[in-house]
Amino acid sequence: MRLVIFGGTTEGRVLAEKAAALQIPVIVSVSTEYGAELLKENAFLTVHQGNLTEEEMEQLLLSWQAELCMDATHPYAELVTKNVRKACEKLALPYVRILRKEEATDAGEDRVSVKSVEEAVSFLQETEGRIFIATGSKELEKYTKLRNFKERCTARILPSEEAIEKAVSLGFSGKHLIAMQGPFSEELNEAMLKSAGSRYFVTKSSGKEGGFAEKCRAARAAGAILVVVERPESECPEKKEGQDAEKQTMTLQEACQLMESMAFKASDGTVPETDREVYLIGMGPGRASLLSVETRQVLESCEVLIGSGRMLQEAQQVLTEDKPCFISVRKEEIAAYLKERSSIKRAAVLYSGDVGFSSGAKGMEELLAGSFHVNRIPGISSPVYFLSALGLSLEEAALVSCHGKEQELIPLLLEGKKVCALLGGRSQLSGLCEKLVFYGLSDVGVTAGERLSYPEERIRRGRPEDFIGKETDSLTIALLERTESGTDRRSLPGLTDDSFSRAKVPMTKEEIRVLSLAKLNLKRDSIVYDIGSGSGSVGIEAALFATEGKVYAIEKKEEAYALTGENARKHRASNLLQIRGEAPEALQELPAPTHVFIGGSSGRLTEIVEAVLQKNNRARIVINAITLETLEILLKLKRENPRCRNMELLQVQVTRVKELSIYHLTESENPVWIAAFGGEK
Repeated sequence: MRLVIFGGTTEGRVLAEKAAALQIPVIVSVSTEYGAELLKENAFLTVHQGNLTEEEMEQLLLSWQAELCMDATHPYAELVTKNVRKACEKLALPYVRILRKEEATDAGEDRVSVKSVEEAVSFLQETEGRIFIATGSKELEKYTKLRNFKERCTARILPSEEAIEKAVSLGFSGKHLIAMQGPFSEELNEAMLKSAGSRYFVTKSSGKEGGFAEKCRAARAAGAILVVVERPESECPEKKEGQDAEKQTMTLQEACQLMESMAFKASDGTVPETDREVYLIGMGPGRASLLSVETRQVLESCEVLIGSGRMLQEAQQVLTEDKPCFISVRKEEIAAYLKERSSIKRAAVLYSGDVGFSSGAKGMEELLAGSFHVNRIPGISSPVYFLSALGLSLEEAALVSCHGKEQELIPLLLEGKKVCALLGGRSQLSGLCEKLVFYGLSDVGVTAGERLSYPEERIRRGRPEDFIGKETDSLTIALLERTESGTDRRSLPGLTDDSFSRAKVPMTKEEIRVLSLAKLNLKRDSIVYDIGSGSGSVGIEAALFATEGKVYAIEKKEEAYALTGENARKHRASNLLQIRGEAPEALQELPAPTHVFIGGSSGRLTEIVEAVLQKNNRARIVINAITLETLEILLKLKRENPRCRNMELLQVQVTRVKELSIYHLTESENPVWIAAFGGEK
């Protein structure tokens, strides 16, 4: 079953995620970029973004080879629904319209019902008092016909770039424009109505999904008159009559139940109707004697074996007769090979170690779903074998795979953990040990296991310098363990100023640094820019917190660049990478940031902010300013850039007490402005 959903609503998103979870191939068509961002594509879920004509809808349905179309567009999107229905009729494709249930409310006399936004505007034209508009950005232009609309109206729209730009172009700006994603609670609706001083609240009968009941209660609490644009009759479930209508319309719950019944063809509703089976088998560390009885039996029963040359060679050693083999480790290639050969009823795909830890088996079920029963058979993973050989249990060490990817191990060591790492490449252990020595961790105990479980197995112990410049087997696993107890990591920022080398380079002082980092709201895996890093204090504290992320310290001055490196080494901030250059040009080749701190901009603050937002328009940005000229730029950004409108500005001045003989005097630092906007607070 292949499904097309026309969405852009809560129902569309729920149905898309439901279909993907049930492994039903689905494409979801949404009109806005914001609607597309809310959906996460995967092996079963594809997103199409953009407005479609009736003909383009037909083409989408044909190209996807759809077997069912669900129309989950907004109840007021009449033209879109009309076009979807026509496209399905032309293709004789089953069509289901998802209807929202209308909520019963008790708005009473303080409610005015109208049939359209035009009718609402006509009514409001004859009234006095401020108006709060919550009918969407597409119909905002109609409200510009109201007298003095710029002062009288406040519009609430989705926080998409397209919607904000349109609203601003029409004349809605400043405190008269709110860009937020709903639905909203009663309390938040009430607060917005009171803040705007609204006498009228214009909204649509958007049902539970649109928070309609909360809007009604908020209007009553705020003393506002509710102006409701009623739904078209075709969108009211209680007005649908006749057998044909029942077949073409469903509630969200009914549509989810339909999907569940479609998901599996078997009568018991638990497995696909197929007699083809694929086994994903963990072959353990390598020695044939470590394979389970079940693994051996399955290998004997399969018609074909798939995997790397090494895995296939090991499998053949335990079989009573040779089996046909296909050498490949690429998921898509393996899936295509099996699907193209319908004669294969039983196959085994072989992986080293265990299929549940850092294994190529991840994602294979999705690629084979619907064509095969997929079964997993676990094996003994290399970490389990290695740690057992050392007399350790699995929970005593943090497990990390460095196969084909860069992983920071030093942050884990600084948290006082043993680290068990799967390494790839003959020189990777040497490079890791060089890094340990560079960051002052020469005391770390290193145990390297090579060719585990094979006759030539070797386990060596030493210090980092013992492994520098020496190659190891490509199948190496290492245990890193600090001899000194405790941890170097702080749970909160706040390194003392005197813990940083400074010379004559500017540094963000401790108290300002703590507040700025709090406003950044970093995550463990954040990608951070520290622009104008100076002594590196902010970037280093960010790196010590975002242990699974990266910090890029950008600095153009030679002395400051050198100091950042010196301090990063001193504090063992191994996930801080230095970039020599001037922003915004120095940002071009860097990965998109999630968080940005700007401590110095060399007079190019506006350019830098725009460059950052081009890379990620949802980045969280914090800026420090000490001059009134910079403050003026910040205020201009807040006024003129829609993405900076949620800017929070605060001024901080730190005063310390200093002893002088028998007296205590106050000594004040210069006041600092902290601006924070974008992303999540």
